[in-house]
Amino acid sequence: MRPVPNDIVSTLIRCLPQILENVQIDSGNTRLINAVRLTKRIIPRLQKIECNADSKAGQDPQGGRGTDIRRTHDLP
Repeated sequence: MRPVPNDIVSTLIRCLPQILENVQIDSGNTRLINAVRLTKRIIPRLQKIECNADSKAGQDPQGGRGTDIRRTHDLP
């Protein structure tokens, strides 16, 4: 898995639904239809990752040796 900065995940969660609502879906463009469908299924998973990261934010990832200012998410 690769670590993804928290601000990128937050931006995706905030912007993707707006983008998907404003995309002009043509009945003949199956690639676009499938991309929108798959992305709509991924958004709740991203929100779940964000919620899990927020609940772990209060924990000290370095075991009391300082605080990690830059939060990241591990995405496949």
